Amino acid sequence: MDRFHKRVLHTVFYRIRYGKTLVRFVGIQILKCVVFSILGCALIIPVHEFIHWIAYKKEGANDVRFGAIWKSFVFYAAAHNFAADYKTFRRIALAPFYILSVLLILLLLSPVPLWGKISIAAILLFHIVSCSGDLSMLSYMKRYKRRNVITVDDIDNRFTYF
Repeated sequence: MDRFHKRVLHTVFYRIRYGKTLVRFVGIQILKCVVFSILGCALIIPVHEFIHWIAYKKEGANDVRFGAIWKSFVFYAAAHNFAADYKTFRRIALAPFYILSVLLILLLLSPVPLWGKISIAAILLFHIVSCSGDLSMLSYMKRYKRRNVITVDDIDNRFTYF
C-alpha cells in the first residue's frame, strides 16, 4: 500500500474513532448543495424575467408586465400591445438564455467547492429547461418568419396574437 492510501485510511479511521465521521461531513455537504440549489432556482426566475424586461424596454416597449400562472408554474414578462417581429422577438427571447447561461458557466468554471459546482450545474440545468417556453415560441416564429409574422400580447384579455 502506498503512502497516499495509508494517509487516507489513517484519516478515515481517525475521524471514525473520534466521532468526526465521514458520513456526517458528507451529509453537511449534501445539505449545503440542496439548499443552495433550491435558493438559486428560486432566485433565477425573477432575474430571468427582469432581463426580459430590460430587452423589451431596449426594443421600445412601454407597458411591460410580469405575471405567473401558478397552476402550471409558468412565469412571464410580456409587453402589452407591443408588436414584435421575428428579429425583435429573438433578441427579447434569447437575452436571458445567453446572459444567465454564460454567467452560470463562468461560475461553474470558477474555483468553488464540489457542492457549489453541483449546485451551480443544477441551477444551470433548471434555467435551460425553464427557457423552453421562450425557445418554443421562438421556434414557432422562425418556422413562419418568411411570412413576416409578428406577435402582440393583449395582457388585459390574456391572449397572444400571431
